Amino acid sequence: VGATGYSGSPSNLWIALVGEENTLSLRELDPDGFSQLVAFRHCCVGYFSSFDQTFADDDAEPRNRLNLEEFQQLCRKVGCPKPWDYLFQQLAVHDLVGWSEVRFMEEQWDWEEDNERPVRQPPKTPSPVSAAFPPRSFGQGHLKSAMRPRRVTLGKSNSLPALTKPLRANWNDRHHIWDHKGNKDEQVLHLMCYVNCQEQERVKKRVAQKMRQTPTLQWLEENFPAGDFESDEE
Repeated sequence: VGATGYSGSPSNLWIALVGEENTLSLRELDPDGFSQLVAFRHCCVGYFSSFDQTFADDDAEPRNRLNLEEFQQLCRKVGCPKPWDYLFQQLAVHDLVGWSEVRFMEEQWDWEEDNERPVRQPPKTPSPVSAAFPPRSFGQGHLKSAMRPRRVTLGKSNSLPALTKPLRANWNDRHHIWDHKGNKDEQVLHLMCYVNCQEQERVKKRVAQKMRQTPTLQWLEENFPAGDFESDEE
């Protein structure tokens, strides 16, 4: 698991795949693909009486290698269920399928009736350690070479960037002048009229939006009926 870069819990992964079983095989990793391999093997054995004769040449030796078209013809001949392209992709090496690609189903699986199970090899016995060599050290060491890097992924952002520029105060060009009793009023007026202009900008934007929605002449006609200008001038 560590060699694949998987950063989750191996124990939880094992439970999700096989539960309380002690072994893991292709049947648990890819149930749909394994069921199609089982159907292909049963069809070939039922038609040719042995699986290796499916790829037999003129000398009755399993040396034939089939491309996609020939493999589809074989599946049609033995009555293997579709999809044949997916089955070919599972078995093909360099776009060809032969006995060397499918022999693992005979060598590594025990085919009983409706009960396929993998053939388990006996556990390897560790070689005896000579007394002349020091015992193997335990732990990771200072290089931490057993640690695997975590896969880094970019998280999805739910917020959109701001398309409008926020209103900010202007630069105070009198920041270097100290405040005192003689210039207090002048400093306050300069700060309100030329620095903190956010409210002025908001009013300008609202007025400009109103003028775009309703032209000035139209607004005058709606708010001042004909004759009001003449009476005001008189």
